Amino acid sequence: MFFETPTPGAQNEAIFYANYVMNVPSFSKPGGLMVGAQSIELSTDFGGNIRYTLDGSWPDGRSFLYEAPIIFEGNTIIRAAIFKSNQLSGPVKTHSYFIDPEFYENELPVISIAGDPGDFWDEDKGIYVQDFKPDWEIPINIEFFVNFGEDRAAFNELAGTKINRLNSWELPQKMLGIYFRNNYASNSLNYQLLQTVRVMSSKILL
Repeated sequence: MFFETPTPGAQNEAIFYANYVMNVPSFSKPGGLMVGAQSIELSTDFGGNIRYTLDGSWPDGRSFLYEAPIIFEGNTIIRAAIFKSNQLSGPVKTHSYFIDPEFYENELPVISIAGDPGDFWDEDKGIYVQDFKPDWEIPINIEFFVNFGEDRAAFNELAGTKINRLNSWELPQKMLGIYFRNNYASNSLNYQLLQTVRVMSSKILL
């Protein structure tokens, strides 16, 4: 059987599943910098239902059920997963869509970090609002757009983040460390972030 949360050394949860979904939904258009209203279609060739969120949170059985194209005119992050009866839900796929003319006024790369709002802003567990340096790590999705992101993200990965450096937590804009680990997807990022440096590391500081 499969459970949503591991409980080593303790009693298993009451809810369990006979199998788990291995596939992710297909998006009709990848994330990037867009112009004008957008219509995104989600689909699957593997059966089941697609559920999605628009606030950065992880989709679950209570999230929006996909039934028609998702239409929007402003910056939007879509996170979606496949759900099947008596199966643990599948991996989450994330795409960020930026519809903002200001992005085209400079040539800087764009980084999109998507995560559950409560993990950042909840007064008890949010890493961005504590009156001390929180040492816990939260799950996120990170996308990196170059060349205005008009094709697709240079990389789109599941990862974790937490507050870094000794006194960063005291600043309005805090320093975030990005961690690539096996329990998210991959324990490394193989991408040339800087022109003269080949990055093959499990950690990035932003």
